[in-house]
Amino acid sequence: MSTCQNHAAFRFTWPGKDESVACVDHARQLASVANAIGLHLQLIPISYRATDPIPDELPMCQQKVEK
Repeated sequence: MSTCQNHAAFRFTWPGKDESVACVDHARQLASVANAIGLHLQLIPISYRATDPIPDELPMCQQKVEK
């Protein structure tokens, strides 16, 4: 298994885990799983204001994928 190589678009916290980030595709999958088990999962869009400093690196999706 490896980590997804897409840029993260959302941050979220799964119960019992630390905050993580996910790309759009994985966020949709996470929301589907949460909905199927009756769990409210808040997906927070990652955004920057024009006055924010430009990050050195954009966050990358931390979800595991099979090759």
